[in-house]
Amino acid sequence: GTDHNGTLTGGDWRYNQYSVNVQDNTTTTDGAVTVTQGKLEGLSLSSISFDGTDDVVKSSGTTDIMNDKDATLSFWIKGAVGSAKTILESNNHYNEALMYSRNGNEIRLYSTTTSTDEWGLDATQVTASGLYNGAWHHMVWVLDNGGQSHSIYVDGVSYPVTFVSTNNHVVDWNGISVGGEYADMTGSMKDIRFYDYHLSADQAASLYSGSYNVTPLWNWKFDEGTGNVSNSGSNGTTEDLTVTNATWVNGTLDLDSTLTIAANGTL
Repeated sequence: GTDHNGTLTGGDWRYNQYSVNVQDNTTTTDGAVTVTQGKLEGLSLSSISFDGTDDVVKSSGTTDIMNDKDATLSFWIKGAVGSAKTILESNNHYNEALMYSRNGNEIRLYSTTTSTDEWGLDATQVTASGLYNGAWHHMVWVLDNGGQSHSIYVDGVSYPVTFVSTNNHVVDWNGISVGGEYADMTGSMKDIRFYDYHLSADQAASLYSGSYNVTPLWNWKFDEGTGNVSNSGSNGTTEDLTVTNATWVNGTLDLDSTLTIAANGTL
C-alpha cells in the first residue's frame, strides 16, 4: 500500500457534520485517529440513489419551503439522469416549480404559477460543466423572485443562463419532491439546501469548497444512511422527507495501509 501524508491548511475538521466511524482496527483517544487496513465511514459520503422506476424522496405535505422571495437553492447530483426527468419539484404541484433534465442534455427550472417561466443551462453549458458525466457535481441556483437576474453555478463556476421565457419569474416551492413524481430520474442526490437570500459568486464557490459555514434556512443533508431524511436547517422545522423505493448509499474510504489524522490536522 501507499502512505499518503499531507497537511490540512486554511480549514478545520467539522466532526459534528462529518462524523467518522472506525469500523475496524485501532483508534487512539488523544485527538489523533489511526487506522490500519481498515475503513472510514463518513456521513458526508451518504446519498440516495434513484433507479428511474417509482423512486422518490418527498415531503408529506405542502409546507412553505420558499415562496415569493429571493432565494438560493443548492444540491449535489450524480448521474446521467435521463431525458425530461425530475430532479427537484414542488410537492404541491410540479407546475409551481419543476427542475428537470430536458432532452437529457439540458437542465431547466419550469413554473406556471403566474406565467410560463422556464430557464436554465443549455446543452453547451451542461457539456462544458460535465454535469451529467456520472461524477458528483455541486449546483447552486440563485433565484431572483419577480425578476430575471438569476445565476447558476456548477462546482463553484458560473455558467451563462439560457432563458426560454422572458417573463418575471416567481419562486414557489411548497414541500419538495426529489428524483421523481413528474418523471423518475436515474442518478443520486444529497445535501439539498435553501437559503432565503442570494449567494454571491464568492459565496457559491465557498459553498462548493465547504468553507461557507452559514446554516441555510432548510437543509436535507441525506446523511442518515437509513430511514427518512430530516431537515437540519436554521428554522428548526420538522420536515422529514419520506424515502420511497430509492436506495441509501453509504460510502466508505477504504485503506490498504495506514492513515493517521493527528490532533493538529496533519495526515
